[in-house]
Amino acid sequence: MELPIPNKVKKLWDSWHLRGLIILSLFLQSFLVLFGWRRQRSKSTFLLFFIWSAYLLADWVATVAIGAIIKTQTDLCDQPKGGMGDDLLAFWASFLLLHLGGPDSITSYALEDNEFWLRHFLGLVLQAMAAAYSLYLTIPTNKLWLPSVLVFVVGIFKYGERTYALYLPSFDSFGSTAMRDSSLTRSGKPMVPISTMQQQASSTTILIPPAEVLKLPDLKNLNDMQLLEVACKLFGHFKGLFVDRFLSLDVRSSSRSTFLEADHTSAFKVVENELSILYEALHTKVIVACRTLGFTLRFISFCAILGASLLFLFTEKHGDDLDKFDIKITYALLICAIVLDFMSFVQIVSSDWSPGALKGTWRRYIPSIIFKRRRWSESISQYNMISYCLDERPMSVFYNLAGYCHAREIAEKIKISLFSSSEKVTDELKKLVFNELRTKSEKKSNAEDVLTACVHRGHCALSSPRCSNLQWSVKMFEYEETLLLWHLATELCYHNKETKDKEAIAKTKGISKVLSDYMFYLLVMQPSMLSPVLGNWNVVFQDTCEEANRFFHKFDKISLSSSSSSYRGDYSKACEKLLSVETKSDKLAAAVKQFKSKSVLFDSCYLAKELQKMEDQWEVMDRMWVELMCYAAINCLPIVHAQQPSKGGELWTITWLLMNHLGLGLQFLYMNE
Repeated sequence: MELPIPNKVKKLWDSWHLRGLIILSLFLQSFLVLFGWRRQRSKSTFLLFFIWSAYLLADWVATVAIGAIIKTQTDLCDQPKGGMGDDLLAFWASFLLLHLGGPDSITSYALEDNEFWLRHFLGLVLQAMAAAYSLYLTIPTNKLWLPSVLVFVVGIFKYGERTYALYLPSFDSFGSTAMRDSSLTRSGKPMVPISTMQQQASSTTILIPPAEVLKLPDLKNLNDMQLLEVACKLFGHFKGLFVDRFLSLDVRSSSRSTFLEADHTSAFKVVENELSILYEALHTKVIVACRTLGFTLRFISFCAILGASLLFLFTEKHGDDLDKFDIKITYALLICAIVLDFMSFVQIVSSDWSPGALKGTWRRYIPSIIFKRRRWSESISQYNMISYCLDERPMSVFYNLAGYCHAREIAEKIKISLFSSSEKVTDELKKLVFNELRTKSEKKSNAEDVLTACVHRGHCALSSPRCSNLQWSVKMFEYEETLLLWHLATELCYHNKETKDKEAIAKTKGISKVLSDYMFYLLVMQPSMLSPVLGNWNVVFQDTCEEANRFFHKFDKISLSSSSSSYRGDYSKACEKLLSVETKSDKLAAAVKQFKSKSVLFDSCYLAKELQKMEDQWEVMDRMWVELMCYAAINCLPIVHAQQPSKGGELWTITWLLMNHLGLGLQFLYMNE
């Protein structure tokens, strides 16, 4: 039984479904070329969603279109030969094979896509056979066989290049290369696993050989291009970090001595360049294209497309049996292929990988402006627990609907994504992070001290005698509890009216607030990033939220009964009410409740009051937040850090790589026999 589809709809579908697929495929290719590279520098959820959608649709549309072309050709096989309509379909099939090769700006959306390189190789074989079969169906009367063959060959080149670009950053290739380059010590003996080192560090002396094999210049005296060249050199030695490989102690010694003498501007610039190079190596065709064979094939491909365009122009003028709209579509395919190929070449030459791949005589022709562009979003997401608990934006209907679908957690993340904000990473923040890391590196001259520093989660920031009354905030709690405790205390201190308008501490005060909101955002939105250092964080978070909601609800009723305005939605008034709660050191919630509740709400009130008694409270809080961020970053899985450059980048990942360059990484250590 057939569906009652009107004949007009059937005719419209038969006439336009193939044309629509061709136009859609061309649009998706153009979109990916223009916007695919922007995900490196943007955290926009909408932009990332559109890029993800276009990336998935591009292959599907091209594959379906090739199948539709072959079906259309077989349906026309009983018609007289000699017309150019069938020839044009074969020409289009070759272009779709070219589209399956994908743009240079995005070969994979996520790291997992690179592991499917073998699937793409199989797709290359099957789709090449399909396009060749489409061309075979038009022989021997095909008047467009020569331009079709030229485009077909270019399509094979492009698709093969994409498959190879997926293979190189896969774990099979990238991991083995990193192991071969950097997994052995200077003596050629394998490193010992980190877990073994942590267990034996207390009883074994760990030595760092002073020899240097990596020669680096003074970073402070280098321009942008020279800093990029240094980043290319460092990437060759440090890429093993991202696949959890151990690195040579010689490399650690050279890198540490160089970064200790650098300033925060040049140090951050080098690290940002390294992560940009990593992004290009993992998610673009740059690593394949920036080779002699790659440039040669691209030149041949460009000439072939240009030749196919001229041949079609000559053939079309001598034929009168082609549909005018189909001719326009074909010209659009040809023109866009030339334009997009040229744009891809410009993007490759402008990439951060090119200066390391090109010879010195060619580097002078690279425009200096490309070295000044941003390598990541240079912003960090912001959200705070007070606004989360107050829930000033009514979403009760949405939450109820999500509850029926057992999707409350998804609803919470959608709410945070919609209402969270972002802050630019200022020069003051970079300077604070770098200076704290440099100071820590200067004090840790051997690997045993480095190992000790990597397990600190606030102890160093509170080590001075004047902070002795704050050490309980670290000793009595796990990491996730300490993070929430200091986040709430920072929020309370920030909105305290007594210090709100003091300009002398405005910048320092702002840095603590920005880092606090950033770490809270990572906790609730990206807990997988912090998973190695998080315990049962969800219980702590939920207990604290429930206690905060009970507290706010109680005083909301008091506000309404006294005919005064409710403070719900007013952060300052809410913080003022929390600070008014009487707290004593011998009645800390952590000590009184024990296992009954994991809430740290009123503990944070006591901590905030203790901090307000200090003249340098914001300096202490700055150091504390840097140390909390560093602890999470250095203990995180390297593969998680490798995922961040394709999502706009994270300050947290930059800090991790900077720590490794300053010799504060666990992957440098090995046991001395």
